[in-house]
Amino acid sequence: MRNALTFTFFVVLALGFWYAQSLSDTSLSAKETEAPVEITEKSIQVEIQVQGMPTGYKVRWFPPSVKVVCRLPIERYKDLKAADIEVVTRFEELQSNLSGIMQVKAKVPQWIEDLEVFPEQVEFLIEEP
Repeated sequence: MRNALTFTFFVVLALGFWYAQSLSDTSLSAKETEAPVEITEKSIQVEIQVQGMPTGYKVRWFPPSVKVVCRLPIERYKDLKAADIEVVTRFEELQSNLSGIMQVKAKVPQWIEDLEVFPEQVEFLIEEP
């Protein structure tokens, strides 16, 4: 009985050692995979804001607002509001601009993939008091 027990123990021990050896030859690594993000578009009308405008002055825009088309992750679609988009210029820039045409630039949250502004340029007229 002792020989059978010793033999069984030896076989189990040998199989365990072999299994541990085969695992030591195996390398496990974590791989990063990127799930595709679904992108959608959202259009928002935004009014142009002027910073630093003196009291009594008024700026008329032609057209009075611009359309900003944003490409964004579909799960953020409901998060994007008009208040998140800024189309701003400084009054000094308008005063020094003799052409009366301004290139439109929009500021958007970082999670916006891409954007387009229509029209890309707007005409303006400064009305003095």
